[in-house]
Amino acid sequence: MQLDECRLLADRRGVEVLHTFRENDTSAKGPRPEFDKLLKLVERGGIDVILVWRTERLYRYNRDLVRLIDTLGIDGGVDVYGARSGDLELDTPQGRMVAQMVGATSQMEQEVKGENVSAQARRRAMQGRYIPGGLRRFGYEQRVNPETERPAGPYRLVPDEADAIMWGYRHVLGGGTLYAVTREWRERGHRGPTGAEFTPTAVREVLMRPMNAGIATYRDQDVGDLDPDVVPPLIDRETFEAVYAILTDPSRKSGVGKPPTSMLAGLLWCGSCGGRMTAGVRNYGASSGRPNTRTYRCRKGHVSRDRTGLDRYIGDRVKLHLERQRDGMTRPTDDLPESITDDVIEADKLRKRIAGYQARAADFDPDDLRPILNGLREQLRAIQASITLATGKQASEALVRRGDIPTEWDAADDDERREVTKEHITRIVVNAGRPGGRGMTAFNLDAITIEWRDDGS
Repeated sequence: MQLDECRLLADRRGVEVLHTFRENDTSAKGPRPEFDKLLKLVERGGIDVILVWRTERLYRYNRDLVRLIDTLGIDGGVDVYGARSGDLELDTPQGRMVAQMVGATSQMEQEVKGENVSAQARRRAMQGRYIPGGLRRFGYEQRVNPETERPAGPYRLVPDEADAIMWGYRHVLGGGTLYAVTREWRERGHRGPTGAEFTPTAVREVLMRPMNAGIATYRDQDVGDLDPDVVPPLIDRETFEAVYAILTDPSRKSGVGKPPTSMLAGLLWCGSCGGRMTAGVRNYGASSGRPNTRTYRCRKGHVSRDRTGLDRYIGDRVKLHLERQRDGMTRPTDDLPESITDDVIEADKLRKRIAGYQARAADFDPDDLRPILNGLREQLRAIQASITLATGKQASEALVRRGDIPTEWDAADDDERREVTKEHITRIVVNAGRPGGRGMTAFNLDAITIEWRDDGS
């Protein structure tokens, strides 16, 4: 419609259209590649007139107007005709003043509109109401309006999906990994809202979704409780906070994306260069007659170890460590520690204080507000660390409770062994072995340095 009106304007004014520039779905605040192309074309010459549907299609902010005036010049070399808003007279002081006033008015209208939209969204979030439409949230569904064929009304739980989500929370609290939850959901036949198979990343996003615990959020900030009649909660806030703390704890972060393929992934470091070691396969070639072997290798080739042997050596050390700590890993599993409840309440208060300061950011000098927010966020991180500590060593406790440690360790897969190992070891430094060393002689204490999270000597 805008192009048609501009072409009619060209016919009326007797000008020939040489180029067309479109900026559909482009924010005036961000980059404007088509606007940049227009200015460059003007600089090269050969353009006498710019046609616009309305002035705000050409510029909404005075910073763009300044660029426009600088490029067009003030000698009237290029005219600007408007189909709906009239012409821009940038070759006179009065005309430039009017253009600046129009730009300021347009900018004000955009900012007021943005504030109104934000205020409405925040009110909806605080009232526990969600905007209908978009992708369906796994575990929930909405009634479909037969007239508009769009989701509408309150959310309802999807029983089998809700059960899978609650199983995921229990499994993570019990020491399970995101990979195990992913396998379970796939085996149950569940898929994401788009029909794609679940991945650990997608599972993590579902488990970290505040609405599962009836928490209302606006711009990722906790703003209160959702109306249970609109969004029924799946789990209690304490369980959600505990799992959230586990999944966001840097020292025991569950893997997402491409699953690790080895037991010691992310834990091995080269003693020569200080770089990471990765899992791979040593190929000797068919002519050598030697079978390929799985290895851990420094990325720069300084040191390498047979993967099976190093896994066995570290596994023996971890099993001995678990035997020594067995008595401290038998806490009840039915209820979360009472200390978590106090931490959750305190975390809730901190989030609301942070949200309150952010909502009133315009009332503060940025240099004064920044340290306040940083301090509150630091307190929140400490509370989350406390929650993680209170939940204990999840994977280790789950393995110990099953019975004989060596038997359960041998029966576990690499995912579980890795999670248990990460709960007790921060990193493993692999140094060069003795010259000519083979077999287990390459895994002596002088060649392998284990840095334990606690006393693992």
